[in-house]
Amino acid sequence: MRKGLGRPGCCQRRARGHLPTKLFAKLDITHICIRTAVMARYYRRTGMIFWQSFTLGTAFAGAWFRFYPASLDNRVPSWLGLRFVPLFKVAVFFVPTVVAFLAFCLVNVLLIRFFAGEELSKRRAKIMGTLVDSVISSEAVIYQCDDLLDRMAWKSLSVFWRFK
Repeated sequence: MRKGLGRPGCCQRRARGHLPTKLFAKLDITHICIRTAVMARYYRRTGMIFWQSFTLGTAFAGAWFRFYPASLDNRVPSWLGLRFVPLFKVAVFFVPTVVAFLAFCLVNVLLIRFFAGEELSKRRAKIMGTLVDSVISSEAVIYQCDDLLDRMAWKSLSVFWRFK
C-alpha cells in the first residue's frame, strides 16, 4: 500500500462515481439540515395549504373511524333517510379536512402579515405604480395573482381598483 492513498482501491471507487458510505451519510445529513433551516415560514400557494390539510384531515378522520367505527351511528339525524346514511358518513369523514384547511388559511394570513410585511409592501408599491400608469394611459390593468402575497396585496388595495 502506497503512502497517501488510504486503503487499496479507494481512489478507483471514487473515480467510478462511488462514494464511501460515511461521506454519503454526512452529505445527506447536511442536506437535511440546510433544507430545514431555510424552510418557508408561510405557504405561498393555496394548493399547498389544501394538500397539507387534506393529508392531516384524512389521517385524523381515518384513525377516528378505524378506532371508533360505530361512533356516528347514534349521531345520524332522524330526518335523514336510511339510504343516505353512508353519504352522511362520507361527508363527516371530510369535515376535519375542511376545518384544517380553514384553520391553515387563517394562520397563513397571519404568518404572511407577520413575516412578509416588507415583501407585501413592495408588491403593493408595484401594483400602485401599475394602477397609476393605467389611469394616465386609460388602459385596463390585468389582475395577476401569482401567489398568496399578490392576492393579499391586490385585496388590500381594493379601494383603488374594480373589476370590469
